[in-house]
Amino acid sequence: MTGQTARRRGAGRVIVVLYVAAIIGAEVIAVAVGPVAGVACDAAVLLALLNSYAFAPDRSENRFLAFLALAPLLRVLSLTLPNRHVAEIWWYAMAGAPFLLGAYLAAREVPVSWPGLQFRRDGALTQAAIALAGVPLGVAAYEILTPSPLIAHLTVPSLVGAALILVVFSAFAEELVFRGLLQGAALELFGRSGLVIVGVLFAGLYIGSLSVGYVAFIGGVGLALAIAVERTGVLWGAIGARALLNIGLLLVWPTVHG
Repeated sequence: MTGQTARRRGAGRVIVVLYVAAIIGAEVIAVAVGPVAGVACDAAVLLALLNSYAFAPDRSENRFLAFLALAPLLRVLSLTLPNRHVAEIWWYAMAGAPFLLGAYLAAREVPVSWPGLQFRRDGALTQAAIALAGVPLGVAAYEILTPSPLIAHLTVPSLVGAALILVVFSAFAEELVFRGLLQGAALELFGRSGLVIVGVLFAGLYIGSLSVGYVAFIGGVGLALAIAVERTGVLWGAIGARALLNIGLLLVWPTVHG
């Protein structure tokens, strides 16, 4: 790597870190000022990211910026699409479906092969163990947040339907983007410190929970899953862990303790 190339890559890394800080700053503004201000900031960051992606000279920086744009896109979708006339569980599908489409289009544009979605029989037990960690993590998350039940009168059919929505549009979508696309690009651009950068971004997106403890908790969960994905090269365990965490946090434990 020539000196000029190294300087260019160093400047690109600084720009990427500033964008991560801007996305987290938009979350702070959404909480401190209001969702309209937060959406405006996220939209501005998204537009700037897309322009930076178009002109990024370094391939690694280019890839990371393309996938980083999915973070403010998720926040714009999450803050604008929910409707009080629609059951809250459907909010996850309303934001998650276009988010998944955005991930698909970004992966095609860069392009990149879909990371970590292959099945490996020799690592099935490891992935199952990672996934089952989501059960105690869901208990811990509930003890921190103690949310109201996402569905007031939980039945077996409503539990199955709500669980499928959380699995596909929350666990699968977020893990694919953060532990798959973004993490892969971050490792290429920053090395192993990229795990921390993506982890901080992931935790920052939960500032809206209004719980410092939960932000720290979910950041730790994200970092642990990031390390697991890096070592195994497979996403399914992380997806399963997030799915069980979300199902426990939003459906099971609020109903049991209610």
